Amino acid sequence: EIELTDDQKNECKDEATAVLNLYLENPTEENWTALTKEYTDDVDSDGNPNNDGLYEEVSDDGSYVEEFEDWATDPDRQPGDTGIIETTYGYHIMYYVESNGITWYTTVEDELVNIELSETVSTKLEEYASNVNYDGMIISWASTKERKHIDELIGVA
Repeated sequence: EIELTDDQKNECKDEATAVLNLYLENPTEENWTALTKEYTDDVDSDGNPNNDGLYEEVSDDGSYVEEFEDWATDPDRQPGDTGIIETTYGYHIMYYVESNGITWYTTVEDELVNIELSETVSTKLEEYASNVNYDGMIISWASTKERKHIDELIGVA
């Protein structure tokens, strides 16, 4: 997390707005890539933009900071949308390419796995429960005095 003064935040936002305006003067993917290479701070160990600034398969699963995920996974987002979002890491100039359906697929896949797991657990619990002698378990855990009382309650002589 970066701690900036209000003046520093305003300066960063002004810089991000200036770069976004450079893109909007020529709104092509080629221009976006060129501007990313020139201005991004998100670089690898060699100083090159990470994946040319492209984030693929972004979903709302908590892998990214909330503001980034909210913007990228907004169901109303359209190809070519741009924006500037502020996160705890600073300002991000966003360009939306397309939805690849990953959120839908991941949500459905997770739900199917949960249903199958729930059914499997329920089946195993029923199988286990039918093979357990609960009377014997209770008696083995009880003290001698309690055993006699339990025996009387369950009708064991």
